[in-house]
Amino acid sequence: MNVSAWGLSIKARIALATFFVMTALGAMVAALSLGAYHDYKKLQTEGCQAAVDAETRSLEGQIAALEENVKSLALMGQLLYEGGGDRRDLGRRIVVWNFSAGNAAVGGGVWFEPRAVSHDRERLCYYAFRDKFGQVWFDGSFESEAYDYPTQKWYTIIRDGLLNKGLPTVWTAPYHDETGTLALMTTVGHGIFKGDEFVGMATADWELDSIAHRIATVRPTPGSFTLFADGVNDVILAYTGKENNVRGRPLEVLPWLHDALQDKTLIIGGRRHLVFQGRLANGMLIVSFVPEAELFADIHRTFSLTMFVLAFTGVFLAGVIWFLLNRLINRPIERLTRKAEEIGAGNLDVHIGIDSRDEFGRLSGTVERMARDLKDYIGNLKTVTAEKERIAAELGVAARIQISMLPRIFPPFPDRPEFDLYASMSPAKEVGGDFYDFFFVDSHTLAVVMADVSGKGIPAALFMVIARTLIKNNAQQGGSPKEVFETVNDLLCENNEEGMFVTAFMGYLDIAGGSFVSVNAGHTPPFVRQKGEFSRLPVRPAFVLAGRKGTKYREEKTELNAGDLLFLYTDGVTEATDRENELFSEARLLETLNTRGKNADSQSLLESVKGAIDRFAEGAEQADDITMLALRMTPPEAASAEDGQPQLRASRAFEANVRSVGEVYAFISETLKEGGVSEGDILKTEMAAEEIFVNVASYAYGDAEHKPVTLELAVQSDRVTMTFTDWGVPFDPMTVPPPDLTLKADRRAPGGLGLFMVKSTMDAMTCSRIDGKNVLTLTLALTQTSGAL
Repeated sequence: MNVSAWGLSIKARIALATFFVMTALGAMVAALSLGAYHDYKKLQTEGCQAAVDAETRSLEGQIAALEENVKSLALMGQLLYEGGGDRRDLGRRIVVWNFSAGNAAVGGGVWFEPRAVSHDRERLCYYAFRDKFGQVWFDGSFESEAYDYPTQKWYTIIRDGLLNKGLPTVWTAPYHDETGTLALMTTVGHGIFKGDEFVGMATADWELDSIAHRIATVRPTPGSFTLFADGVNDVILAYTGKENNVRGRPLEVLPWLHDALQDKTLIIGGRRHLVFQGRLANGMLIVSFVPEAELFADIHRTFSLTMFVLAFTGVFLAGVIWFLLNRLINRPIERLTRKAEEIGAGNLDVHIGIDSRDEFGRLSGTVERMARDLKDYIGNLKTVTAEKERIAAELGVAARIQISMLPRIFPPFPDRPEFDLYASMSPAKEVGGDFYDFFFVDSHTLAVVMADVSGKGIPAALFMVIARTLIKNNAQQGGSPKEVFETVNDLLCENNEEGMFVTAFMGYLDIAGGSFVSVNAGHTPPFVRQKGEFSRLPVRPAFVLAGRKGTKYREEKTELNAGDLLFLYTDGVTEATDRENELFSEARLLETLNTRGKNADSQSLLESVKGAIDRFAEGAEQADDITMLALRMTPPEAASAEDGQPQLRASRAFEANVRSVGEVYAFISETLKEGGVSEGDILKTEMAAEEIFVNVASYAYGDAEHKPVTLELAVQSDRVTMTFTDWGVPFDPMTVPPPDLTLKADRRAPGGLGLFMVKSTMDAMTCSRIDGKNVLTLTLALTQTSGAL
C-alpha cells in the first residue's frame, strides 16, 4: 500500500500507523488470550485423561508384571517337568519363593495335566497364596478329588486359549473366588509344553475388588462419575453413576455407553459430559465422565474479564501513542531520513545537525560516527581479511603438527603379547598441547607418557613438540623416570620467557615382573583396575615441568598383575561439558570405568569412555583436547571371581551320576545355611548347581571313566561362589547361544535352556581349562546381609 500516493502528512501517517499497530497488537493479544483459553481447556482435558492414563498405566504395569511372572513360573515349571518325578519339595519352594517376591498376585502356582508327570499321580500341582497380612503359604489341598482342578472353569478356559487359540498367555473372565478370598478376581495362565503336547500351566490370581474401589475415586470434579468394566467378557465391575445395581451386569444395561465411547461426549440431563477412557491389555476398560461446565467454569470467567480489560487498555494506549509520536518524533524523523539518504548515496562526511540531548541527538551522533567508521573500515578491510587468513593457516599447521607427532598405529608392538595398549586424542576446536607417548627403554621395559601443556594455539603446540622430544630422548638414554623429569624440567626452564609449563605423568613397566615405577609432575593421577575394580593409582603429584629449575621428583612403585589395567588421561576428559556447562567430572569417569570397563581390553575401554562423554555433551563444543591411554597386562587363561578371602569355604567330591543330585542339594543347603545365606539365595544356588551337575554327569565323560566331580563353595559377606571341577572333555558353556524363548519348545533348537537359566540367575560365570580339567566358577550376589558369620 503506497501511503505517500494519498498525499498524507507525517501527522496523518502517524495516526494511521498507530491505528494499524494498535489494531494488530490488540488482535495479537486477543489471539494469544484465546490461545491461552484453548490451551487451558486442553490442559484441563489432558489432566483428566492423564488421571485415567495414570490408572491405566498402573494397572498395565501390574498386568505386564503378572504376565512376565507367570511366564517365568512356567519356565521353572517346565524345568520341574523335564526333571521328572514328584519334586514336591523343590516345587513348593519355587512357588512360595515366586509369590514372596512382591508382585501383584494374591496367589497362583504350577498345574500339570492328569498323569503328565507320572502315571502314578492323577493330579500334581504346586499352589501358594498370600494371606491378608502379606505372608505367603503353600496349599496342597488343590490336588484333592473334591476340587479336581482339571475340570474347573478357569483351568479349562486357560487350556482352551493356549491350545485352540494359540495365545501365549490367557486371562479368565472375572469371577468370585469361592475357595479362599471370596473376592472378585481374574486369573492369567501360561502354558507348559512338551513339543506340541500341552502338559500343564502356570497361573497367577489378580484380585479386582480393591482395584475397582480405587478407580471409583477418580473424580476430577464434584459431578464426575466413573465406570470400570471388562469389555471382553461384557461385565461391569464398578460404577458410580446414578443408575443403581448395575455391578456384575452386562454393558448393555447402559444403552448410551457405546455412543459415548465413540463420540467421547455424553449428554445427561441437558449437561454435556466429556468422556475419558483407558483400555488395559486384557480388555478391561476405565471410563471417567466429567461435566464440561464444571471443568471449564474458572477459565470462562477469567477469559471474559481479560477481554474487557484488553479492549479498554487498547483504546487508551492508542490515543497516548498517537499524541507522543506526532509531537516528539515527526520532525527528527524527517531530518534523519534526509541525511540517511545522503549517506546511502555515498556521502560519508555528512553532518546531521540534531543537537538535542534525547535519543534523536544520540542517534544523530551515532550515525555520523558510523559513517566515519564505515569509511575507515572500507580502507582496512583488505588488511584485516588477510590477517585472519594467516592466523587460520597457522592454527591449521599447529593442529597438524600436534596430531602428526603422536603414535597412531595400533597395536603398536604386535610381537609383544605380554600387554595390550591403546591411546587416542580427540582435538578441540582450539589447538591445545595434550600429548601421549609410549616406547621401549630396553627389551623388557616399556615407558608410557601422558602430558598437557599450558595454554592454547601455536605456542602450546610447539612447546608440546619440545617437551615430548626431550622426555623420549632422555628416557632412551637410560635415565630413570625421576632422572628424566629432573633433566627435562631444567632444560624446559631455560629461556622460558612465556612462562609455559607442562603437567606430565610417566611410568616404566617391567614387562616380565609387572613392576610399574612412575613419576608425576603435577598431572592428574591415573586410574588402575585391579581385581575388576577401578581406583586411583596411589601416586602423589610433584611440581609441574618448566615451573621451577632444580625441582626434585620422586618415584612411586606399583605391582601390576595379569589382567590389571592402567588408564591415563588429561583434564579434557573430566572437564568436558554439556549444553548447560556442567562438567563430565571425575565421579562420572570413575562410574563409566567401573560400569563398562570391568573386563574390557584397552581399545574397548577408551571407546566406551569416549562414547559416554559424547552422550553427556550432546554435541556441545569442547574447549580442550580429550586424550586417553590404556595399558593392560594380558590376563591368564583363568580368572578368579572372588574379590577377597571367603568367610566360609567347603569342598566335596561327588560321583558323576545324576543320582548324586540329592547329595549336591544337601551339601549346598547345609553349607549355605551355616553361612547365614537366605532361603531365596539358597534356592537360586541349588537350581544353578543342579543344572551344571546334571550336564557334567550326563555329557562330560561319554563312554570314558566317570571321574568324580568336585564342588567348592565359598561364602563371603556379599556373595556365594561355586567352583565345579571335572575331568571331562573340554567344554565352555559361555559359547552356548541363548534359546529363542519367543518360539515354542518344538521349534527351538535343542539344548541351552538350562544354561540360559543359570546365566540369568547367577551374576557372573567364568570357565577355563586347567591341567586337563574343566573349571567352571559361578558367582551369586546375595540379596540379604548374612548375620550368621
